[in-house]
Amino acid sequence: MSAPSSATLRIVYDGAPFAGKTTSLRALAEMLGAEVTTPAEREGRTLYFDWVDYTGGLFRGEPIHCELVGVPGQDALRARRQAIVESADAIVFVADTRPEPLEEALARLRELVPWCREQRPPVGILFQANYRDVPSAVPIDTLRERLAAIAPIALAETSATTGSGVRPAFVRAVGLALSRLQDRETEGEANAATREKAQALLARLRSLEETLDGEGGASDAGDTGGAGEGSGALFSSERHDPSPLVWPPVDGRVWLYEVAELGLVPKGEPGGAREASSARWLCRSPADARYDALEGGRRAMVELARRHGQHRELLSTPRALVLTPAEDAAYRIWHLLQRGPSLATQLSQAAARGSAPALARELVAAFEALRAIRAQAAGLGLPLSFETVGIDARGTPRLLAPLGAEMPAENPADPPPRSPLADEAAPIIRAFAESGGDVGALLHELGESDPSEAGRETADALRDLDD
Repeated sequence: MSAPSSATLRIVYDGAPFAGKTTSLRALAEMLGAEVTTPAEREGRTLYFDWVDYTGGLFRGEPIHCELVGVPGQDALRARRQAIVESADAIVFVADTRPEPLEEALARLRELVPWCREQRPPVGILFQANYRDVPSAVPIDTLRERLAAIAPIALAETSATTGSGVRPAFVRAVGLALSRLQDRETEGEANAATREKAQALLARLRSLEETLDGEGGASDAGDTGGAGEGSGALFSSERHDPSPLVWPPVDGRVWLYEVAELGLVPKGEPGGAREASSARWLCRSPADARYDALEGGRRAMVELARRHGQHRELLSTPRALVLTPAEDAAYRIWHLLQRGPSLATQLSQAAARGSAPALARELVAAFEALRAIRAQAAGLGLPLSFETVGIDARGTPRLLAPLGAEMPAENPADPPPRSPLADEAAPIIRAFAESGGDVGALLHELGESDPSEAGRETADALRDLDD
């Protein structure tokens, strides 16, 4: 199946009344040298949609054509809004981020997310945080936490009335839509080279049976708010380039945008690997993840994505793969992993408290988790240890390390002379003893108070430390 001669994307601007959808589109249209078409208004209120046509940028050497459509925010026009949303390749959800309006915005967002996530591929959402120059605006870190609790959602700060941040937010939305297009092409689906134009969309909406009572609702005008554009060393260009290869296509780009805002500076390691990290994210490019040609990087990226999909149940999330230009006109694949507490971290915290019963419970739980994931991943050669395994919110053990990273893995065909758990537990027990803990009492808790197989094996492993 041949690809169309251009990528046609529909970006839908959604959000509550007064959020700034129309203001955002008018500001963006002025920047792009385009015109806004609004078929019908009443006292400044959008009754059908706002429409902007724009062609700019390239995707695989072909022009990108964007249809930007702003929906009516009034509750009475919900049917019109839904019909437009269901045609979206990506959604810009414009929100007033002052405390009281934010709650209404998040309620609407929670209604929108299930439909977006049910689509295949999912429809990406960019949360356009408006009113950012108002002193009472909710802090950006709080917004990020609240969005993360809902779904993977990209975030951009804007002031619609001044235009600050509006264009970068649009570029990111194009990136989300292109990622969805890439995924559809991978699955053999063709992109819609042409769609219904503004007049055809208007005719379809007019055919919907709905009452217009209550159209005197809210207006989308009157936004204020400033935005920090941000910059960063690692992936900083991705804020302006919507086309790098990312896995998973939509959610992965959301996480890429978050990392790009951190300004992380990668450091080289002996052997050629590169790494950058923050309290929240680990970004690693193994030594063998550098490619002289883009096509070689693409092939490796596809294979890595296949492996990640195949072993998804073993891996922590969020995580993503990004193929991006590197030094000397080369390319690198980066693994992006959101940090989570490892079994080693949880055990160290328990050991520092000096309580034998508490540490015994943690050791048994960690041993059971490690044994479970090792059995599930038997023969895969994954680097599974207290340091690289954590427990997710559902109580399932997951690999926290990059899949395929250059880390030593256990060799089941060559078992060590003593329990492998002994080596895992040694630093934990030393820390427990140094904090004043009673190792004898710990052995008692494990061997007698916990008669389970895990308790007995954990006690045997600790006794091996004295051999």
